[in-house]
Amino acid sequence: MKRMIISLLIFLLVSQAVECQEKIIQVYLKFERDGEVKLNDVRVKLGYPNKPDVYSNYSIELESNGKTILEKKFFLSFTLMSDPPIELNETGKTINLEYFDDVDYLIVKKNGEEIFRYQLAGKLCNPDKNCEGFETHFSCPEDCKSGSLDGVCNPVRDGMCDQDCFKSADVDCTKKPFPKYPIIILSIIVLVVLVLVIVFLRNRKPKQNF
Repeated sequence: MKRMIISLLIFLLVSQAVECQEKIIQVYLKFERDGEVKLNDVRVKLGYPNKPDVYSNYSIELESNGKTILEKKFFLSFTLMSDPPIELNETGKTINLEYFDDVDYLIVKKNGEEIFRYQLAGKLCNPDKNCEGFETHFSCPEDCKSGSLDGVCNPVRDGMCDQDCFKSADVDCTKKPFPKYPIIILSIIVLVVLVLVIVFLRNRKPKQNF
């Protein structure tokens, strides 16, 4: 019984966490101290957008049809906070951005001046029946079916074990998946069980020592 309750709680927490996530554009950039910027990876996945760092002199933008549709400042440092601090010649930065369907360019600026521009148009989805490049199931479902090896974990219950997920992250990969009951029913069951446990503990009279 105890194991069942724990399993249900884990399932509910994972399900609710997945449901709260949204489609984002995750960008991984490499910065050289001399000013050079390289794009290592960019993919659409589930997650949470980063909050902007309003005090930073670095910013990243998304451009569509010649207009800026998103601008977000981010923190960047070439100092490794050790004892003593170590100065680095290069550093990496992962940034989660809000997702937009129609994006032409990814732009990085320092002190308001453009230092990097990358054309995203056609890179996140190029429908040709091949799941390749920066395409994922979330940006190009036409090419990348659910469960495809697209470098992104899709933990949604859909009967497909995503090979990019840890087995514990995708319930479709478990040997004994949870029953396909609606989440609301499982929530009610867990709530009732917890209430009964609380009532039992409260009514339990402590032993008196004479």
